[in-house]
Amino acid sequence: YQRRVRDIHLSQTTIHAHKSVLSQTSAFFQSAFSSRWSSSLDNADVSLDLSDDVALAAVQFAYTQRIDWTLHADNALDLLAAACRLGMDDMATTVEEAIATDLERDAAVWVIDVARELNRPVLVERCEELINEE
Repeated sequence: YQRRVRDIHLSQTTIHAHKSVLSQTSAFFQSAFSSRWSSSLDNADVSLDLSDDVALAAVQFAYTQRIDWTLHADNALDLLAAACRLGMDDMATTVEEAIATDLERDAAVWVIDVARELNRPVLVERCEELINEE
């Protein structure tokens, strides 16, 4: 059990998660737990520089492939940035599509900068469509 589960330390809580689940869904964790690092991380825990709610949402997504939008509707861009940073492509796509679907013209003006910075072409395209509407 101890070798398969890692503690992820956040600012106010600790999450216990399986290495295999994290590695399958995140390039960041896959790299961290790869054979090259594994001997030094066999008994090490992981700290993430993310807000507790965003990190928890990422770990939950790793297990469920879902985002609870009732909890995270207000921090969708933070979720997108975290997914990109952690190399969680499925989560990034899920969040990007949700943002693009619900995006309003007023918000598109500032969301486009984040979308470009994170290299999210679907969201950039949707922002451009809204910005250029007559």
